Amino acid sequence: MLAGGGPRRGAVRQVPKKHVGGMQNMRIIFALPLLLATIALVPLSHASVPVPVNGTFTGGFSVVSSRLADGNTVLIIDNSIDFQGGVQGVCVDQSEFLILHPDSSDNFDASCSFNAVILGNAGTVVLMFAGNGQGLSFHGSFAINQGTGSLSGAQLQGVFAGSFTSATTFAGTITAQLL
Repeated sequence: MLAGGGPRRGAVRQVPKKHVGGMQNMRIIFALPLLLATIALVPLSHASVPVPVNGTFTGGFSVVSSRLADGNTVLIIDNSIDFQGGVQGVCVDQSEFLILHPDSSDNFDASCSFNAVILGNAGTVVLMFAGNGQGLSFHGSFAINQGTGSLSGAQLQGVFAGSFTSATTFAGTITAQLL
């Protein structure tokens, strides 16, 4: 400083800090809950990762009709499948096609609509499945979609494997991903 009280030439002059008023802090404090509430409204289903779903099934069937075609036996069967575990409910499908080949292999496909509970969420869904087998064992893939209620928009995709426990009953497991 110079004798007259002013700063000397080239000296750094300190600028007084601006005081951040209480009103600006209040705006930030009130805006934060609004921001958090907006984030909470974003649907989690769009940001979630696939969830594993496992379970078991048992079931039985009855033959509705049969015919021979090119050495194969074509069966139309009515099926009842009881799911337990991550998927719960009883699927009763009508007119499943089961083709038995002379080498004891088979292939099949069907669909059904049923009241289901998937990981605690309830609604009506459509199950579509297809697979093949050899002897007493079978395997394939399935999809569950077209849900209503708490399962609206839910999609489950997976695989199954099982075996016949008698001439008309079966049991197995499912491994899937809820998308």
